[in-house]
Amino acid sequence: MKRDYRIQPTRASAGENLAEAVGLVGEHLISLKGLWPRRSDYAELPRSWGRDLLAGVTVGIVALPLALGFGVASGSARPPA
Repeated sequence: MKRDYRIQPTRASAGENLAEAVGLVGEHLISLKGLWPRRSDYAELPRSWGRDLLAGVTVGIVALPLALGFGVASGSARPPA
């Protein structure tokens, strides 16, 4: 069953509408709880820090030129003369 999360305009008071909105936000936060890391997720950290560092450097090497390209393409940055 798919739930409609849009708040429908009603003749309810502002406090009731706010309570409904807060309830919907709370439901979403509870459903996202499983995405947060747990203590067990860090168990291999002492053995994998080198791979993690290499992955971070690789992402930085790819992301920096990409961000600069977007800046030049959008006109917010000028290429070097």
